[in-house]
Amino acid sequence: MRWKLKSGDEVIQVELHEISDSSYTFSVNGEKVTLSEPTNFPFSIESGDLKLGLETWNSQKWRAAHGSKVFNLEPLSESSTSGSDAKEVKTQMPGRILKVLVSEGQTVDPQQTLIIMEAMKMENEIRASAQQKVSRILVKAGESVEAGALLVAFE
Repeated sequence: MRWKLKSGDEVIQVELHEISDSSYTFSVNGEKVTLSEPTNFPFSIESGDLKLGLETWNSQKWRAAHGSKVFNLEPLSESSTSGSDAKEVKTQMPGRILKVLVSEGQTVDPQQTLIIMEAMKMENEIRASAQQKVSRILVKAGESVEAGALLVAFE
C-alpha cells in the first residue's frame, strides 16, 4: 500500500513494505521504519521528528505531528500500482478477495474501488490510479492471494 499525504506544500510519501506476525515495515519519505507489535489501531510511525498516525486502513485518516504542530492529512492518492499509467494492479500483502466490483471491458475512474480484500483482519479497498479500461480480472470473491499477486490488468 502506498500513500501520498499533503500538509501545506509538503508531500509525505508513506509505503507499507512488509507485514509479519510481529511487525510492519514502512518507509516514510524513503526512510525505513519498523513497528513492533502493531496490533491495535490507531498506531504511530515515527521518522526523525515526524510522527504519523493512522486510525484504520479503511478510514485512510492520517494525522501528523511535527514538533508541537499537529496536522490532519488526507491522502492525495492511494495506489497498489506503480504509477498513474500502470497497466496492472497487484496486491501488496497476502489476503482474501471479498468482492470484485468491476467487470472486464469496464472503464474505471481514478480512485474507483476495484476490489475489496481482507488482509490483517481488515477490509482494504484496492483502487484504480487512473481512468483506464479493464482488460482482465484475475481473481474472484472468496479466493486467497499471496503478496504480489496480479488482480486486474488494464488495456
